[in-house]
Amino acid sequence: MGPSTASAATKVAPPFDDACTSDADCGLGDFGPDCCAECRFFRGSKTWIERMERFCRGDGFNPNCPVNDCPIQMADPKCVAGHCQLVMR
Repeated sequence: MGPSTASAATKVAPPFDDACTSDADCGLGDFGPDCCAECRFFRGSKTWIERMERFCRGDGFNPNCPVNDCPIQMADPKCVAGHCQLVMR
């Protein structure tokens, strides 16, 4: 008996979403597209950030990520013209 369709399916990260109506809708994530922590933050809607973090802790987990010692990010997520952006402090 072969693998089930669900277990054989390729796991795909949630599609990027940066739509917002206020600063409260925006968030930061510290993962890259490969689910590795990188020395930069990724901006997006809080909903997308939460979905991506769940994905990276679960199906998208990457055991081959390097250990990074990164400086603190000096930017805040802000809603600019309907899209989440990083604005330097």
